[in-house]
Amino acid sequence: MVTHESLLQPVCKQLGEIQNIMDLLFNWGQDNTMDEARCGVPDVAEYAVIGQDVKWKSSIITYRIVNYTPDLPPADVDRSIREALRVWSEVTSLQFIQLRGGIADLMISFVSQEHGDFFPFDGPGKVLAHAFRPGERLGGDVHFDDDETWTVGSEDFNLFSVALHEFGHSLGMAHSSNHYALMYPMYNCFNSENFTLPADDVLGIQELYGFRPSSVITPTICTLEVPIDAMAHLEGGIIIFKNRHVWYHHPNLSAHKAILITSLWEEVPDFIDAAYNYPVKNPILFKGRQFWTVSGWNRKVEDPKDIGDFGFPESVMRIDAAVYDGEKRRTYFVTGDLCWR
Repeated sequence: MVTHESLLQPVCKQLGEIQNIMDLLFNWGQDNTMDEARCGVPDVAEYAVIGQDVKWKSSIITYRIVNYTPDLPPADVDRSIREALRVWSEVTSLQFIQLRGGIADLMISFVSQEHGDFFPFDGPGKVLAHAFRPGERLGGDVHFDDDETWTVGSEDFNLFSVALHEFGHSLGMAHSSNHYALMYPMYNCFNSENFTLPADDVLGIQELYGFRPSSVITPTICTLEVPIDAMAHLEGGIIIFKNRHVWYHHPNLSAHKAILITSLWEEVPDFIDAAYNYPVKNPILFKGRQFWTVSGWNRKVEDPKDIGDFGFPESVMRIDAAVYDGEKRRTYFVTGDLCWR
């Protein structure tokens, strides 16, 4: 049911009878309700991933739960979604941040029947959910059929299990023909406490996003011999620059990992001199006489500009610090032993 995969529908129709027979053989004699339901994304059995270019450009991905199902307390929904995303982050360098408002990369909602994306749900049973691959507008979004009964146990339909599968699509994975893979189109019920991602799925997601750096030693923010270079606000959190790395602190992000600056923003150099936020603007980063304006987690940034645009003379070679005073509505720049307003 993903619009971006509509060109693959003729292939699916040709393989329809074979797929149906395979499904019947695989599910024959099984009594788990989850085995009778399936994902709404079209099957492309030959491929483990949708395509090398279909992925998120940033390693930090935001998500928002737009509404909640009446079947579960909101806290249980939050926990199921968080645990499902954690499974994918454990084998990659991806980090997921929950937003409480605004537009996120992954917009998660509980809907029923026709719900605005031209792929209506079919009522109780059969198709439980569908997701859209990375991209603009609907890209990354996940829709759960609210005509189903959602649970956190083994009865009816387990939200963690379905979300786990659908987030694979949101990250760029297609269906797998491997019956033991998470991305097989028929759902299975899993326990979030002891679930391990099958090898087929690990290989697929790492083909898109690479391995999780487990043995790489990176500095900590509080290393005394390496002072912080700069700080700024970004999408409800704080970014901290230190040498070649940046840390992102957000109230909804439990882990604070060191990320290479160049892995977030391609054109921004290492060793930032200063950073600050002008109201209703994205962070401005300074290095030497150049500055860059970054737009969220978009890796593409504007071409660097010269600090002469701020009115600095040629004698000023770098900005040591910058801060905006919201009360006085003024920006202060520190260069050596001088403060410019």
